[in-house]
Amino acid sequence: MRLNVSPKVAIDKIDALVREGADMLSWLYDAYDDLGEKMKEETEAYEHALDERLERIKQKPDYIPMRVGGIEIGSVPNTAKLLELSQPKPVYLGPRPTKVGWQGIEDMEKHYDKWRARTKAALEEIFTDFSPVYAFLNASGEWSSHPMDRVFEKYINMRRSLEAKVDKLISFYEALARNIRNPLVFLPKQAKLCFYDLVCPLVPDKNEAILCSYLFGFGVGETVEMLDAFNYMKGTDVIKLDAKSKGVVLNACDGINRKTKESFGFPIISRAGVTLRLSLPSRVTQSFS
Repeated sequence: MRLNVSPKVAIDKIDALVREGADMLSWLYDAYDDLGEKMKEETEAYEHALDERLERIKQKPDYIPMRVGGIEIGSVPNTAKLLELSQPKPVYLGPRPTKVGWQGIEDMEKHYDKWRARTKAALEEIFTDFSPVYAFLNASGEWSSHPMDRVFEKYINMRRSLEAKVDKLISFYEALARNIRNPLVFLPKQAKLCFYDLVCPLVPDKNEAILCSYLFGFGVGETVEMLDAFNYMKGTDVIKLDAKSKGVVLNACDGINRKTKESFGFPIISRAGVTLRLSLPSRVTQSFS
C-alpha cells in the first residue's frame, strides 16, 4: 500500500477511526441487549395477563341458576364459562420492537453513514492506491433476516457491517505498523521524502521526484536497472542506455542523495554498475530491527 502521508500520520488517522467504530459497536451491542430486554418484559407481561384472564374464568361458577318466571327451579352448566375455556390460547405474534427501538436505530444509521463517509475520505487521503478504499467500502458481514421485526434486522446487519469495516481498518493499521519498521517513505503527491518526522522536499514532476516514485515501488535493497528507471522517468522504451541517458539517471540519484544527506544525515540510493537500489546505513537499520 503506497502512502500519501507519513506512516505515523496514517496510523494515527486509522486508529481514531477504529476507536469511533468501536464506540458505535459498543452502543449497538448495548442497544440490542436493551431492546431484547424490553421485548422480554413485554412478552412476560402479555403472558401474565393471559394467565390472570384464565384464572378469572376458572373462578366463575360451573353452574348457574335457572329461573322461570323469576323463580329458581334448578341449575344448569355455565355454558359461557365452558365456551371461554374451550377457546384456544390466543396466538402471540410477539412484541413490536418498533415501539422501543426505531428512533435509536435511525439515529445510529445517520452516525454510521457519516463515519463511513469520513473514513472513505480519510483512506483516499492516506493511500495513493484505491484498493484500500474499495476493500473498506465492500467489507460487510453476512446479511440476516430476523423473524420478529425489521428493527432487529437493522441492529444485526448494521453491527455485522460495522464489525467487518472495523476489522478491515485494523488490518490496514497492522500492515502499516509492520511497515513502519522501515520509516523511510516517499509521498508522491507532495514530492516529499520522509524519515520518521524528518522531511526532505523534492521538486514535483522533476527527475528526482519521478525517480523516487519509481524506486519506492520496490523494497529497500531490491535492485533495479538504470535502463528501467530511465524509461520510467522519460516515458520511453529504449533498450540501451547511452552516456547522456545514463547521466540523466545519475544526476537524479546524486541530487536525491545530496538532499537526503542534508535532511536525514545519509544518502538513500546505492549504485553498482548499471543498477540502483534504495538503501539505509546499518546504523539506521539496527535502530529499528
